[in-house]
Amino acid sequence: MAGQNVSLMPPPLSALHFPLSSNFSASPTVSESSSHLNTSQQQEVEAGDGSHHDELPVIARSVSVAALSVLILLSFHGNMWVVLAILLRPHLRGAMANIFTVSLCCVDLLASTVSMPLSLLTLAAGPRAISEQ
Repeated sequence: MAGQNVSLMPPPLSALHFPLSSNFSASPTVSESSSHLNTSQQQEVEAGDGSHHDELPVIARSVSVAALSVLILLSFHGNMWVVLAILLRPHLRGAMANIFTVSLCCVDLLASTVSMPLSLLTLAAGPRAISEQ
């Protein structure tokens, strides 16, 4: 092992291949990948728009919005009940672990009231609807 060059670092992202869809070949160049695309897809690739990759199908978006809505409600109510239970019970307030639990619940409440609804808005309206305003 002394003479071998062993790298523990992962490969750079530029060396990895992440296919965007089955319509593209392994090479990301426009000239090679656009030869088997129809005219509208070829124009989008040449324009560099990438718009067909940003949109989710309507059913997938609806299911995602419903799942995130349920997650927001469960997160808010569950964390609120934990905070109330610890704060209203004197024997639970004394333990240092429960104070830490209340701190984590407060951060999670903040996430479920600020960050997650904004993500829900972005998911429901689409990424372009917010950036165009």
